[in-house]
Amino acid sequence: GQLVAGLTSRVALHVADQFGTGISASGAILKKSGIKSDTVVSFRAGRFGMTSFLFKPLSNTDYSIVLNDYRGKPIPVSMPVIQPAGWVMSVKDTLSGYYKISVATKSEDERINLIIHCRGKVLFSNSSKLKAGKAEFLVDHKDWPDGISHLTLFDTEEMPVAERLVFKMPKLQTLDVIPVQSTFATRSRVSLQIQNKALSDAGYSVSVYRADSLQSGNSILSSLFLTSDLHGNIEDPDYYFSGHPQAAAELDLLMLVNGWRKFKWSEVRSGKIKPISFLPELTGHLVEGQIV
Repeated sequence: GQLVAGLTSRVALHVADQFGTGISASGAILKKSGIKSDTVVSFRAGRFGMTSFLFKPLSNTDYSIVLNDYRGKPIPVSMPVIQPAGWVMSVKDTLSGYYKISVATKSEDERINLIIHCRGKVLFSNSSKLKAGKAEFLVDHKDWPDGISHLTLFDTEEMPVAERLVFKMPKLQTLDVIPVQSTFATRSRVSLQIQNKALSDAGYSVSVYRADSLQSGNSILSSLFLTSDLHGNIEDPDYYFSGHPQAAAELDLLMLVNGWRKFKWSEVRSGKIKPISFLPELTGHLVEGQIV
């Protein structure tokens, strides 16, 4: 979506260093009034350098944004352009198995379309007629696949105008893993007995690593459901599955600051298949060369 004059948007912020590591920062949006500036909204980026705030820009108003790191050093950043027309989409989890999706616009469109998909499967597709520039969808997500789903809003001309990621936490089953031996020699065969009280027939993956300071913090769970679907560096992805009281809210911030970038809707709508740059190595590495 966009920052649209007269419409309230939820703005997400991510402050990171050159390595993609989030840093603590604080700032504010200022409105120029004559020779002075008034604070419209202030914010503070905490864990992983992420935060969000509500902001309703006004037309014909000069805004600026100031941002300082935890040492008080200014961070140069420019204010996004306030659009006279555009789209705003917000998603709220009702905590009863439904997403409440609200759409607001300052355009002349009469009907909008919403598509929700996850890993190539369409979960929801519906249209709604705008009333006074607003529309609302109530979507049941109880039977959705676990992990990241993508909500895309299309206008009357079937052009994408807003997009949002949401995350459904997987329901994990408790497993009893019993090693056959108490100790193992280097490079010896490891045998495990796995007892699954919920499923009698299931597939398993095992990851073994040394529990020390070199631990990456990216387990099978976070790799399957999080980092494989997001762009860029994700700090401590296992934290979002730790059950921490703030993890769910911070996971939603992660969905806001990391957009879906694996394909472009313009390429999808054109019907042209993007050429494969590298062939899949199904039976081993493909090595090209010349022997003389």
